[in-house]
Amino acid sequence: MILHFDINKTIIISDPAGGKSVSECINGIIGEVVWGTKKALSAASADELKVSLVIDQWVWVPHNPRVVSVTDPSDGSTTFANFLHETLKYPPKTGTKEEQYKVVHEIKKKRDELTTTFTNPGKVGNMCRDLYDMLHKGLCPDVEINGVKTTYEVYLLPSFLNLVTHLANQKRKFTIIFRTFGTDIEPVIKAFNLFCEGKHPMYPNVRYNQLPVDLRLTDELKPTNLGFIFHKEESGTESLHLNIGTITKEDSKAQLSGFKDIHQFFIDSAERSLKSGGSLAIRDDYYWWASHNESAHAGKCNIFNPKDPQHHTIFLDDNYFPNRGQSILDCRDQNGEALPDSVAEAVYAIKVEPFDAISNPQYFIQVIQKAEEKRAKLLATQ
Repeated sequence: MILHFDINKTIIISDPAGGKSVSECINGIIGEVVWGTKKALSAASADELKVSLVIDQWVWVPHNPRVVSVTDPSDGSTTFANFLHETLKYPPKTGTKEEQYKVVHEIKKKRDELTTTFTNPGKVGNMCRDLYDMLHKGLCPDVEINGVKTTYEVYLLPSFLNLVTHLANQKRKFTIIFRTFGTDIEPVIKAFNLFCEGKHPMYPNVRYNQLPVDLRLTDELKPTNLGFIFHKEESGTESLHLNIGTITKEDSKAQLSGFKDIHQFFIDSAERSLKSGGSLAIRDDYYWWASHNESAHAGKCNIFNPKDPQHHTIFLDDNYFPNRGQSILDCRDQNGEALPDSVAEAVYAIKVEPFDAISNPQYFIQVIQKAEEKRAKLLATQ
């Protein structure tokens, strides 16, 4: 398995690149699972307006009793987060990429001001403050360190680390590839390496720092395990590129171009990591995605061959929204052909639910198992 993991709100609950604290991220996560009704301002009653959020001529009224779910209840309801996406929309792309980037940035700022304070006193989601406390407790569990009980603030989610230990204990062949738009790769690498060395207080018996299982990512020793993926546009034609050995767009000593070669890079890297150890870290081009209205076709490239029985690529990201134009994953086959969500969803691309990833320690183990089961059925029919 080749497992691509987004970082923010997927395996860590903070957003250093976006300037969001853990508290603000928790508020945003709760806003993604609390459901209500969207209605015209003119149709809202006086009582509804007392407990609702108004944006322009639209109102979001939370259900009473409240409905908390990661799945759509299919009754016409919408989450607080979806309401903001529907009412604070990105305008059609016009002008230059720089101009569009600024527009998208300002709208995201308005959304963030509302999502990051969702359960705070006086806010529309304050009735869900107990959920905030529950998730915060999940991120700050009571543990015993050197015989002393203390509260430990986790960085990498236990559900992610539990998956790693599960796969290693099962003697599975797998490679971890961290993928992010941000600048948070270095602290994640540091924390993951400490975990692999048995220096995590919740996993003192782990030893994934020597073969046959060495998952550490050390850029000084394995510079080919770092990369930066970006697009170019020349004369109206877009092209995909990978700088190897760096997480910046600056020219590197080694560069690959095209979907086929980049796909092969991931395959070769996975095979190499099984023999000599090491995970990978890839930074993607946020500016390209934002300047294209956060469209899926401009997102992080998830390149896989659905007919390859030997390599199962899975990309896990909280911002993957199947069947929605604005999403974070651009799913392609090894030749660069776009693959529909009907092929990728829940098999090669997984929409991570941060609420579940925090509250369920077995979350990633379960979603990976389901993806493998679905893929096995698909391969059996080919």
